[in-house]
Amino acid sequence: MNLTLKAAVALYAFSGICKAIGRDGKFYEEKAREIARFAEESCSDGEHMPASFDDKTASGYSLKYNLAFDLYFQSKLFKRETFIKEADCYRKNMHAYGVKLCSDIRTNSTKSDWLAFVSCFGDGDYKTEIYESIARAMRETKTRVPFSDWYDVDDASPCECMFRARSVQGGIFMPLLCEKKE
Repeated sequence: MNLTLKAAVALYAFSGICKAIGRDGKFYEEKAREIARFAEESCSDGEHMPASFDDKTASGYSLKYNLAFDLYFQSKLFKRETFIKEADCYRKNMHAYGVKLCSDIRTNSTKSDWLAFVSCFGDGDYKTEIYESIARAMRETKTRVPFSDWYDVDDASPCECMFRARSVQGGIFMPLLCEKKE
């Protein structure tokens, strides 16, 4: 599902590039809106987007971090309700140090940059909850390594030795980028 969301936003961005160089980007913008509608229609009534198109029950979830780029570009491909449903789902699945990447029982990991991306979906209290879980992970981890972006949501231990102090941590600033531009 997340790649579908990325495709919709990427096509919208490409339509903007076309317009910027004097070409007609309408075709790409229409395709972006079509993909977004298709993704939103995959939701069960009143539920968040499923982790995959195979999961029609919405029993599973995954962090739909690519939706943040819809907010960044202010493309309005997705309804505000979609963001709220996702935020509600993540809030229900919050662990001590964040929300798991997905509902898959084989892993308890999350990514701090993706958490920052999805923090843009809800209100100020929701954003605070997400950032408090990241800060708590940094403070309480038993491992003294540079800020790991991939860690366990239950004990804050880094998942891999190579996921430390990486440039993806710039994602922490995504909410600043997604604020409404006046």
